[in-house]
Order: sequence, then C-alpha cells, then structure tokens
Amino acid sequence: MEHRAKGKPEKIEDIIPIVFAADDNYYPYMAVSIQSILENANPDQSFKIYVLCQKLSEEYKELLQKQIASYQNFSVEHVDVSKYFEGYTVRNLRYTVNSLFRLIIPYIFTEHKYVIWIDVDTISLANVADLVANIDNDCMLKCVRDIGVLAVIRNHAKKMGLKNYQNYFSAGILVFNVNVFKNSVLFEDIMQLELERDLPFADQELLNIVCEDKVQFASMEWNVMCAKCKAYKNPKIIHYVWDKPWKSYFVSKRGGYFWKYAKQTPFYDIIVSQSKNKSLKNTISLMKYVAVSSLAKFRIRESFFDDYL
Repeated sequence: MEHRAKGKPEKIEDIIPIVFAADDNYYPYMAVSIQSILENANPDQSFKIYVLCQKLSEEYKELLQKQIASYQNFSVEHVDVSKYFEGYTVRNLRYTVNSLFRLIIPYIFTEHKYVIWIDVDTISLANVADLVANIDNDCMLKCVRDIGVLAVIRNHAKKMGLKNYQNYFSAGILVFNVNVFKNSVLFEDIMQLELERDLPFADQELLNIVCEDKVQFASMEWNVMCAKCKAYKNPKIIHYVWDKPWKSYFVSKRGGYFWKYAKQTPFYDIIVSQSKNKSLKNTISLMKYVAVSSLAKFRIRESFFDDYL
C-alpha cells in the first residue's frame, strides 16, 4: 500500500522536518520510532526525516530507505555533523557526544521555520506535525515539562541558575523556532557553557539554561514518560526514558507499542536478536540484585515481550 501526499510541495515551508540522531547501536530503535511516525502521519502532508550522525552502517541506511519507500510523503537524509563536535565529550558517562547533536539544529537547518526533534526511544501515536501548530512567534522552543525529574531537579535548580524548577523541560521532544533560537544565542556559546558547567543531563540542561523564559509548553501527552501520569491515558508520544523495551525482558504494557511497530520494520530480526541477548543479561542482573538485597521488594510486571515476537 502506498501513502501519498496530495501534490508535490513547491516550497520548503510545506515540508515538515523531523530530526533524529543515531549511531549503529541505536539505529534499529530509531527505525521503530520512525515507523510509528509513518503510520500516524497525515498522508496529505509532506515530511523530511534528517538523521544526524557520524559514521553509520551503509546497510542500515539502505534498510531505512527500503522501510520508507512506500510512504511517498516521506523522505530521509543523513547529515554528518562530525565537524561541529570535534574534540567535544560529555561529562556524564551515561551519554555520548551524540546527545549534543540536537544543539546544532537551528544553525544548520536555517531553510526551515520550525524543526521537530524526537529522541530515538519514542513511539508516536499521533500526527507529529500537530506539534508545529500555534507556536508563539517569540519562543525559542516548544517543549514538554519533565515532571519525572522535578524532585531531583529541585535541589539542582539553584546550581543551574534556573528561576523556576517547575518549568524544567525534557529535551526528548522539541520544536525549534529556528530564526528566534539562532538569533538568541550562538552555537559556540552553548558549547562553551557545556565545557564550563558540570551538568548531569548535558544537552537537556544546556537548553533549559539558554532557553529559560523563552519556551512554549506543549501538553504532557506529547512526551509521556511515566505510566502513572494522567497523560498516559491518551498518549501522543510515548518516551521510554527508563524502561527500554529492547533492553529488559520484563517490560511494562507500554512496551507493546514498541513491538507493534518493530514488526513492521526491516530491522525486526536485528532487534529481536539484540533484545534476547540484553534481556538475558538484565534478567541475570535482576536476579542477583534480588538475591543480595534484603530490602528489595519487586513486583515483576507481566511480560509483553513474548506477545510481540
């Protein structure tokens, strides 16, 4: 079945840009996120997916082209951003320099008015183009509050210099107001700030600092990170911040969305193979932890992993 837009867009502003960043390790999971976008997009709109990268497998690139081939309202382009990040590292060992790639977006995609950024560990259940609707002219970013870390960030807010920790936002789902952003702060100044400050969440905290009081908040449904929050009842984007479905055999019900779209990609067998290996390791680690911790109280949730393999 082909998915076509009505007429070929004549202007760049008619195209909705969506940006990811990935290396070979995360590329298959990014493909699943992209598949969910393909399936839930408005077929009458045109989209372009940009993948920010350094070195990537040519086989993976070809598989992604094959994946989107039947969606005529989508195209994909890989953008090597190595030159912008030479010599940079991140202090937090949980992250790689890839996490900083989103910072270059408003400086290299200047032909677009708005650019959507989406983390690879997400599943979209709505048309992501709706994110660019009704954006304030003077905001730098459209984003979603990160209620999941408010308790942690409260004591850290003063160190970061934030005025109101309750406006701390996640960098997982963003809409860059390109001209406003690039005219408000230089890329070099952001990267200098990264070198000078000890920021646990790297790019996310950099954006919170430079964009404070200049953001527009989208509803919580656009970045659902917790099954216990109210937005989970009607999620538009599910963000697997902690419980990665491909990493742990024991996953929450939310993992079912991931496997539903994974099965529709040419990366499915790769993901299954990697997931089984990681699941075994994680299960063993969990068993060891339970065995040595007398205080540990676990309620292993029903596994949805087998249902989608």
